Amino acid sequence: MVFSLHVGRLLQYYIGILFLGPHFASLKKSPRELSHLLASSGKDTYVHQGSTRLLLRTLAMIPSANVIIIGVSGSSSSGKTTLSRLLKSIFDRAFILHEDDFYKVDAEIPYKNGVQDWDCLEAIDRSQLNAALAHIKAHGRPPPELVSKEDLNEAGNADVDHEVVQAWRDKMRALVVGPGSDTCTTVAIIDGFLLFVEEMQSTRDMIDVKLFLRTSYETVKNRREARKGYATLEGFWTDPPGYVDSVVWPNYARYHAFLFCNGKVEEPFDEEVCRSRGIRPMVDSADKSMTRCLEWACSSIQTHFDEYRRMRGRKQNALLD
Repeated sequence: MVFSLHVGRLLQYYIGILFLGPHFASLKKSPRELSHLLASSGKDTYVHQGSTRLLLRTLAMIPSANVIIIGVSGSSSSGKTTLSRLLKSIFDRAFILHEDDFYKVDAEIPYKNGVQDWDCLEAIDRSQLNAALAHIKAHGRPPPELVSKEDLNEAGNADVDHEVVQAWRDKMRALVVGPGSDTCTTVAIIDGFLLFVEEMQSTRDMIDVKLFLRTSYETVKNRREARKGYATLEGFWTDPPGYVDSVVWPNYARYHAFLFCNGKVEEPFDEEVCRSRGIRPMVDSADKSMTRCLEWACSSIQTHFDEYRRMRGRKQNALLD
């Protein structure tokens, strides 16, 4: 009983540090007060009053001041990987994780209309993807066993204004280090075509900045059909004729209908739906211009850092009052 009490107090202390910052160390709180403070942090955390039981239903989602995960999603051939590589070049400490690296083995890819469907949820090993994100949250680096095959695939043409890239590199360097700090934030960038869909909420919730790219059916069709194919876990895949019309675009429209007005991907974004899920939709001016797309993405990331610091400052001030 005494041992359990000591362990419980230690857990309360370190969980308080994780959620509320270093000022928690100077506080002396009862279980009731601790429960209130942790609940006010906005996390799904419960402290059982009068006991040492702590339930952390979202342990993998504990935020770290030194790791930020940026998700870049959108339809196939919308520029996700190109933008992700540009973002990686802007940050001093960054790496890319590709959803494509979590495809199941070739034999487990389901069939649709007589051909394999690489653009559906069932083609992705979601448990492995979530485990990788949780590892990144905890350690600030990809799992050591993960080897990416994405670099074997064709890269898009990054026709961008290099002065814009350098200007954002300077801005981001100040953001990820911050005033009076010598600790640089690690930036993990994940690109994928199904990161934000409703069926992948557990994945979506682990991503700090959610950037959604939009492009037209005509652009997707032209870009996808111009590609030679894709490296897979066990070989190489080439789209059969008509694959965009029979598989790629219908799947994109079905999975992402909830993000658009009237459930149609050709219409404007439903701003309330996007806001409620923390998704930042691409602005219209970024379409067909990677320079403007990069500026929109960097501005969105900058906004996230600003909002995070304001929120953290308010919490710390509240604790000091």
